[in-house]
Formats: sequence, structure tokens, C-alpha cells
Amino acid sequence: MPELVTPKTKLYIPLTTTLYTYHIGTQKFIMGDQKVYGTAEKVQFPAYEITTGGSGKEQPATFSVTLQFHLDPTKLIVLHNTAQNRYRTSVIKPALTRIISDLATTQTVLDFYSGQGRVKLQKDIEDAIRAHPSLNRRGIVVETLVIDHIELDTAYVAEITGRQLATQKKLRAIEETLAAEEEAKKAEAIAKADKLTKIVGAEASKEVRIQAAQADKEEKKLAAQASRFAKEQDARGLLAAGIAQAKVDNARKTSRYAGQSGARQAAVEMNQARVEMFKNFTFTGFLPEKAALTLLGPGMQAPIPTVEVGGKAEPNSDDEEE
Repeated sequence: MPELVTPKTKLYIPLTTTLYTYHIGTQKFIMGDQKVYGTAEKVQFPAYEITTGGSGKEQPATFSVTLQFHLDPTKLIVLHNTAQNRYRTSVIKPALTRIISDLATTQTVLDFYSGQGRVKLQKDIEDAIRAHPSLNRRGIVVETLVIDHIELDTAYVAEITGRQLATQKKLRAIEETLAAEEEAKKAEAIAKADKLTKIVGAEASKEVRIQAAQADKEEKKLAAQASRFAKEQDARGLLAAGIAQAKVDNARKTSRYAGQSGARQAAVEMNQARVEMFKNFTFTGFLPEKAALTLLGPGMQAPIPTVEVGGKAEPNSDDEEE
């Protein structure tokens, strides 16, 4: 039975023991057209050609693919017993071509030639080959798979290119329309923001004016109150001063006419007042003796004190003293 030789020093007899070497690092399986890879890579198997589509839409397509993998050291004995160094030809290639055929022939070329369709087909092939039981059982671990090129008939490529260009123009027109709509929305948003800013500014200015007017009103109100208070205080002061002066005058007057001398002073002042009343009075004619004359004062209202005419005037108290 084969035995796996691990890294260590061992002695063996070449006549009785044969050593088989397997590369357990990353390897490449390339199946494709050499002109696709140029001199950078060496193609191991020719490109795989299939016929895609159906129902009158058949179209040949040639696939160039690169599979990157490595060998699981723990399964090298199984690989050696079932395939040995022929695993590329006997295991990987049959599994890969069957998967490509199963996944691609049910689609049209337009479905997977480029774009998202191609990305999806590549991922589907990679997932399928990675999970393939014949590779897993032998320890062939798939790392990545890349569809390097899909070759089609020249005329069909031109048709696809035309359709792609039309699609791109359509998408570009849609993008330009969306861009214009976004620009319009942006302009509208800017206009609304500017309008809102002006409204807020106007409201703020209005509020400032209202507050200034209210402050001015309050200031005038306070000034008026202060003025009224001052006037009231002045009026109260004048009233108090007048009352005090009246009291003083009344006290002086009372003391002036107090006693006999005050009575004489009062009589003198009354006589002076009578004289003042008759100062401009002119009367022509004669009155009987002991007649009484009643005169009305200014405005024909209160009567002037009665004066005896033709009689002998009674001497007042001042005349007696004289």
C-alpha cells in the first residue's frame, strides 16, 4: 500500500521502493486559446467549444478559462490510487467541461457574454466545480475560476456590440434625465431654503421692530408715569404750601383785627371800601332828608350797603377817639 512520506529524513531502497512526487502548492489549470494568453501563460488544454441557446437561436461559443487549485496532502494516497499525476486530464477537465456545458448551453449568448450575466455564469461554474464530488474525494481544492474569454462568430459579436451600445445610450439617457431631475430638485431645495431664510429673516426683523416699539412704548409710559408723579408731587407741594400760607395769612389777619385797635382798623378799611365804591358815582338832583338810597354793585347783582343821604353821618369809633 502507498504510504505518505511526511517531511523528515528517511532511508529507502530504490530497488524495492518507488517515490511519487506531488506538488501541493497552488497550481493552474488553463483550458483555452493560446492567443488569448500570449506568452504569459502556457495553455494545457484547448478552448472548450459549445453551442448555446436553442429554438433557432443556436450560437457556437468557445470558452477559455483558468482554474486555480491546490492538492490536499491528507488525500494524496486516494489521488494517487485513483488518478496519480493524470488528475488534470482524468478528473479536472471532464468535471469542468461538463459543468460549463450544463450551465451555458441552456442560455443565450446575450445572457452571459458580458456584464452581470457573465459574472453570474463565472460564479455559478466556480461554485459547481468547487463542490464537485470527484474533486473533493481526491483532495483537489478549488481556489478560483476565471472565464478569460468567450469567443463568438464575428457577425454575432458585432450585433451584440450594437445592442450593448444601444443599451448604453439608453442607460446614459436615463442617467442624464435622472441627473437633470436631481439638479432640478437641488435648485428647488436651494430656492426653498433661500425663501425660508428670507422668511425667517423677515420674521426676526419684524420681531425686533415689535420689541423695539414695545420697549419705546414702555419707556414713554414710564416717562409719563414719572412726569405725572413729579407733577403730582409738585401739586401736592404747592397745595401744602398754599394751605400753609393761607393758615399764615389767616393767622396774620386774625391777629390784625384783634382787640379795639383791630376793630378800628376794620372800620377804616370798610369806609375806604365805601369811598372806593362811590368814587366814580355821579348823581344829579335832590333827595329828601333822611332818604335811603340803595345801589346795586357791578353786574346789578349784590346791593351796595345802604347809605343815608342828607342826614348826619354817624361818627365811627375812629372819629370818636380822634
